[in-house]
Amino acid sequence: MAEPCCLSSCLTLRGRIEKELITFGKLVKVRLNNSYLADFANSDKEYNLVKRQKEIAGEVFFKTLSPFNISLLDVADIFVLIDDKVRYVKSPHLKKDKAYLSIRLKDEGLVQELKKAKLAFIATDKHLYEDLVVEKNSLNGMSVIHEGKKIAVVIDSFNNNAHDVLIALTDDNQEILLPVVDEYVLEKDFERQRIVFKNIQEFFDF
Repeated sequence: MAEPCCLSSCLTLRGRIEKELITFGKLVKVRLNNSYLADFANSDKEYNLVKRQKEIAGEVFFKTLSPFNISLLDVADIFVLIDDKVRYVKSPHLKKDKAYLSIRLKDEGLVQELKKAKLAFIATDKHLYEDLVVEKNSLNGMSVIHEGKKIAVVIDSFNNNAHDVLIALTDDNQEILLPVVDEYVLEKDFERQRIVFKNIQEFFDF
């Protein structure tokens, strides 16, 4: 069971922050990315590799806290709470494995600050997160539409660390997995309880 955490008891922050944020990870360790200092020459491939490495200052690992929901992997923005300070991180790439929740950070100053921190957490906007959970839950039971026809019903979903995937059941009780990405999704119509897909022949033998 995930360790419970109350923001007001973990950190001394203003009441407004306590009301607006939900914490979902406690700092465990920081891994610095020293490879960005490497100096390769000549080849474009090596140059591009170093360029990508320079964009990442380090990877930070957190223990998940209650309430943690897989929906949190899709949050658009997070806040890093360090001792008595709050830092904003836009469009993070969160990953979850059996042991930890991790995030790669480009801000070297923030990585160093976390390295020295006595206590740190990650959090997100409580209201936006609640809206995200409602949207995910409301996908269950929606009709899957392809080329104007209902082909299945959504029975569940999960996140594969890259995007959401719907589990849908056809009329002949066959389960199909459908990625929720712009390449395949035309429309999510919550009012009509349907999600319209395109170009999904590779996932299902019509």
